[in-house]
Amino acid sequence: MNVVSTPSHPPLRVCMLAPSHPAWDPRVVQREARSLAKMGHRVSVVAMHDGRKPFPSELELLPLPWGGLNRWKRALLIWRMYRIALRWRADVYHVHEVESLVAGVLLKWRTGAKLVFDAHECFQFTAARFLAGWKARLVTQTTACFLGFLARRADHVIVVSFTNERFYREDCGCKRVDIIHNSPPLEMFPFEHKPTEAAWTLTHDGFLGRNRGQQQILQALAIVRKETPVRFLVVGELQAADREEFDRWVAELGLQDIVEVTGWIPFDRVGPALNRGSIGLIAMQPTPNNYKSLSNKLFNYMATGQAVIGPSGSDTEEVIRRTNCGLAADMTKPESLADAVLSLLRDPQRTRELGLKGRRAVEAEFGWHRMEDLIRKIYGRLAGGVGD
Repeated sequence: MNVVSTPSHPPLRVCMLAPSHPAWDPRVVQREARSLAKMGHRVSVVAMHDGRKPFPSELELLPLPWGGLNRWKRALLIWRMYRIALRWRADVYHVHEVESLVAGVLLKWRTGAKLVFDAHECFQFTAARFLAGWKARLVTQTTACFLGFLARRADHVIVVSFTNERFYREDCGCKRVDIIHNSPPLEMFPFEHKPTEAAWTLTHDGFLGRNRGQQQILQALAIVRKETPVRFLVVGELQAADREEFDRWVAELGLQDIVEVTGWIPFDRVGPALNRGSIGLIAMQPTPNNYKSLSNKLFNYMATGQAVIGPSGSDTEEVIRRTNCGLAADMTKPESLADAVLSLLRDPQRTRELGLKGRRAVEAEFGWHRMEDLIRKIYGRLAGGVGD
């Protein structure tokens, strides 16, 4: 049960600017915005809305059109977001992308409001994701300088990974930087009383597509099922551009009887759905952003007591090693992933122990209740400084 807490400081008008995110986004809306509302703040969210999926009643939605925009329409959309946010007159603008950071800096200058930059991605790398060689290095360095210039104008920087914390603190020179992990509210993510099928069920949380290792996962499943029963549950959707390829691989490998895709489900049903599995997969392919960020699915698996298999050489592996909650594998090679899966399926007791260690780590350090405490401190400091 959510209990509204009375803040020790005046409640703030908080405007979340997230024009590249859907209005049901797990981090922006379901965690951060709802937590701020629970603390007594008045929270609005500027995000894409398709008009169909539910939006929390305790928040105010300032909707933007849903997807399908070219670069010019995108620029007009950002201008529209800026005008909406300016009219709303927030005490704090909490921004979630580079383009909303640009708008946030302007809003801070125009209104005197406080500014929080919430960096979910390693933007210095995503800017050069389609380039190589000197062009990639030039764009990465230029973007890093631009990010540093903007981020230093924020009153607080929030990140999701160790790599990004070092980047904004050490490379950019930002004074106030904190990690807010993409961890779930534990009351929504049970891990006890798993069904019998969980012992041989692998899960993937969220969108699955080529960049997230769908081919490697399916090929690994074909290897694993030759030795032991196995099921694969996707709690989420398939990337639209890669769905045809997914269906083709499932058919060619003869996996129709062991693969299930739930489609989009409400946030409060994700935890129980993931609880049907015992091994959670993070098969991100090796791009700088994929390997230097920490995803929702990592902590969702840990919360539901699943052993985690993640990519070698990534920030995800750092969490796995620190908490001893699973294994790392070369996610470019189906054989490496299959070996990791088989080593866990052959030893159910070890798999349960790794899953339990992950759950305990979330309870003690990474859970959203811990992140909420940190958000409360950040916003308490901002409230104390509003108007100065």
